Amino acid sequence: MPVPSEAPTPRLDPQNLSYAFQWWLFAVFALVLWVKIVRDRHHDELADAAWEDEQVPDALTPAPEAPSSPVQGVRR
Repeated sequence: MPVPSEAPTPRLDPQNLSYAFQWWLFAVFALVLWVKIVRDRHHDELADAAWEDEQVPDALTPAPEAPSSPVQGVRR
């Protein structure tokens, strides 16, 4: 006749606890990295838009005129 065995007592194994902590750490790292990537892309888009705004000539600003006299001291 089989003898019933006692149920194992649960114990906190340090290796299992470290794995549980490690996965939470990976999840937080992935989230932080994602936020950084989104912020960098948004910053780049704003910088590109500002650069394009600077490159568009203003209709009210007159175009620069070419110099009427040649520069002295330049040999051709």
